[in-house]
Amino acid sequence: MTTMFYLKLFFGFLVIVLLLRIFLYFSSIKPFTHGEKVDFSFILLTEPTISGKFQRFSAAFPGKERIFITTPSYPRYFYGQELHIQGVVKRQKLVPKNRDNVSTSGVFLLRTENVINTIFFPKIEAKDISYLSALGSLRKNLITIFSSSLSPASESLLLGIVFGIRSGMPKDLAGDLSATGVIHITAASGMNVTMVAGAVFFLLSGFLRRQVAIIVGVLLIWTYALLAGLEPSILRASIMSSFVFGAGLLGRQNTTLIALFFTSCLMLIFDPSLVISAGFLLSCFSTLGIVLFGQVVGIGQSLVDPLQQRETESFVSAFRQDVQTTIAAQAGTLPILFIYFGQYNLLSILVNVLILWTIPILMILGSIAAISGLVLRPLATPVLFLTLPLLSYIELVVKVFAKYPVFLQLQHVSIVFVIGYYCLFFSIYLFFRSKRS
Repeated sequence: MTTMFYLKLFFGFLVIVLLLRIFLYFSSIKPFTHGEKVDFSFILLTEPTISGKFQRFSAAFPGKERIFITTPSYPRYFYGQELHIQGVVKRQKLVPKNRDNVSTSGVFLLRTENVINTIFFPKIEAKDISYLSALGSLRKNLITIFSSSLSPASESLLLGIVFGIRSGMPKDLAGDLSATGVIHITAASGMNVTMVAGAVFFLLSGFLRRQVAIIVGVLLIWTYALLAGLEPSILRASIMSSFVFGAGLLGRQNTTLIALFFTSCLMLIFDPSLVISAGFLLSCFSTLGIVLFGQVVGIGQSLVDPLQQRETESFVSAFRQDVQTTIAAQAGTLPILFIYFGQYNLLSILVNVLILWTIPILMILGSIAAISGLVLRPLATPVLFLTLPLLSYIELVVKVFAKYPVFLQLQHVSIVFVIGYYCLFFSIYLFFRSKRS
């Protein structure tokens, strides 16, 4: 029997285990009751959202549903702290009221969420976690460095692009980014991890043996993942990049699809609730779209594989690749966008193309500013000033296009539509692949 046979057998077994795990998890979930008292602890892995005199964050209660927590803005709570929560759960029926999908309580809602569990002003005891406190302090220093030279809008935009930190983003800017379909640029994602991985490997491979460069690269990827916050998209990309690096260590190539499948299964087995997480699904299916589309037009592998050799491109070819990547990613996620948000802005492809070319430049400048600022804070100022034209350009583009959205709405999405869409999606991929081969 061939290696491929055993690989298929293993993946089949993995799928069975995954389905069983998901079934057992959701069959054991118990909803909260209105007025129920809770007493639990969790580690805060995202910065709270600051809104006026309040700060808000959410927590996953073991064996139950997600809880949204509102507290006064002081004392501030930070990434990496362990919070012990004592309070009373209130079940609220909320309906998003505007285009940026923010309810009257300021909690970001998906279209599928009309009842949420909230705790207002609970008793909280915060404790620093030794292995995360250094990263938490580093994040606070980075916020200070950026805020000292940039306006609140520019600061939050650059912090979001480089590190996925957007706790202080103005509501108008967040609404414009969401309405134009580019809010993803302010959430550290698979693209960030891939760029970090590729840059690290490129720099290290110049003076270290390939195997050593790969090992050091994996360690630095996970350091960035912890610094950016362990969001599902960051976790997926970090695990996936680690698998790709590992395959490179063993001398094997073209492992992207296998790495994506194995990573997704592993994360879902560990946390089955991700199967209904919009962020996780969008991250996985956008990557899948890029990989499959890339196999047809020859771009996808280099976009998700940090070890792939990249050639110098002309402006025209780089622009064409941005268009192809945007179309591929959005084609892979269209049903998910309708399921969770009920609408799709037809101009989002154009807005993405107009903006995406700035992201690598801003990541490089932002990283240089962060490193130089940690050494000596005044050194960051001139570098941050170089980012202002690009940040102003992004703000202008999203502001203009947010005024004239062209929404395609689909309020009721059936399972038949989703299955039919992805059958058509894969059929088109197989057709063009056969033409290419």
